[in-house]
Amino acid sequence: FSLCRTLLTTRSAPAALARKIDAEFNTTRADADRMRAALMARASPEAATRVSVIADSLGLPRSEEMADLPAALDATYSARILARLQAAPALSGAVVDAHCQRFFTTDDAVDLMLERPEAIEGAHVLVHLGLNDCAVRMFLTAQRLACALLPRAVSDEVVGFARTYRADIVRAFPTHQYVPLDRLRANLHRMAELTRQSGGLSLTVATVIVVPMKFWRGTPDICRNFTAYNHAIMEEAARSGARVLDVDRLMWQHGNAATLNKDGMHLSARGHALLADFYVKAAFNV
Repeated sequence: FSLCRTLLTTRSAPAALARKIDAEFNTTRADADRMRAALMARASPEAATRVSVIADSLGLPRSEEMADLPAALDATYSARILARLQAAPALSGAVVDAHCQRFFTTDDAVDLMLERPEAIEGAHVLVHLGLNDCAVRMFLTAQRLACALLPRAVSDEVVGFARTYRADIVRAFPTHQYVPLDRLRANLHRMAELTRQSGGLSLTVATVIVVPMKFWRGTPDICRNFTAYNHAIMEEAARSGARVLDVDRLMWQHGNAATLNKDGMHLSARGHALLADFYVKAAFNV
């Protein structure tokens, strides 16, 4: 299976695979840009308080809700943070610059900070990433998209094998991840450095929500893996002087059946509200 994963990319037509990778990125970036523009349109004139959010799909409305973004936006924690800050007279208006993109990792966050230093300048930065970094994958991005270039029967066989033997594959290749643990640490250090260099006022990093029990059997050691990443997040935050927002403990304390979406990974409306409240109190004491 390891050789199969390698052959998926080495035997695919490079141009066709590159087009698929670009198309997926452009689609997810477009959703992120739509949400960002919608939030910026709500900014207070001459806002004195700025928050910059960098997140993965946990910060977005669900895919099926994106068609009615104005209605779905209100339930997201970025919009709730904005509303809370705008309601606090002492803060003299607020703007939230949010980049929430599906499949986003800390690798991508470093690139985004380099691309948009103006989004960090004078802002309180909230980074809510890690789930995509740490999850053990059957296929990395290029491998997953390369499956679609195979004849349907072959693709079905490859994906079916991965589903049937998922637990064994995870045990055999426990570090087949988008962002290995050592690189996550380096990325967190780099993000803290870029926040300072770009004139950010504060940096807050969120922990990864350990998934409910229904995922445990199919992904051996998933709790140990997620907890190792959370430990690294806490350690690197302590080294850099960043604030930790322990979203994992927050959601479990309030019962993950209520705080998570039915998929067991994304936030429910209740989860979004809790995260917004937790962050606003921690960062602004309001």
